[in-house]
Amino acid sequence: IARAGGGTVLSDAGSAYKVALPKVEVKESLAFLLLAVAALLLPLDVAARRLVVSRGDRKAWSEVLRRREAKVPAAVEPTLERLKGRLAQQRAGRPPPASEEAAPPAAQPAAEDDLAARLLARRKKRDG
Repeated sequence: IARAGGGTVLSDAGSAYKVALPKVEVKESLAFLLLAVAALLLPLDVAARRLVVSRGDRKAWSEVLRRREAKVPAAVEPTLERLKGRLAQQRAGRPPPASEEAAPPAAQPAAEDDLAARLLARRKKRDG
């Protein structure tokens, strides 16, 4: 095998270090490139070690990506729809109907009070 490859057979392992190797000149050092790659990979390494990803997270991300692919429009609040309608009417030069302007958002504070009351009752039940 040594003759086929153009080499010689070594008599002992120590003679492997005595073989004179030809000098090799490098035109461009890889040190800066390797340092830059290490600097770019360091934040990714830290993030991979610190972030904890569970199976539930994977499922949530896949659902988000599927929704993005399907391009399903998000649910719009009724107040936003009403605002868009008024904006379209103003652009068309028509005044908004009086029934929409006079409708106070009275249901919202009642819902907030109800929510606060339920949360307070739950806290009293838990603590008491």
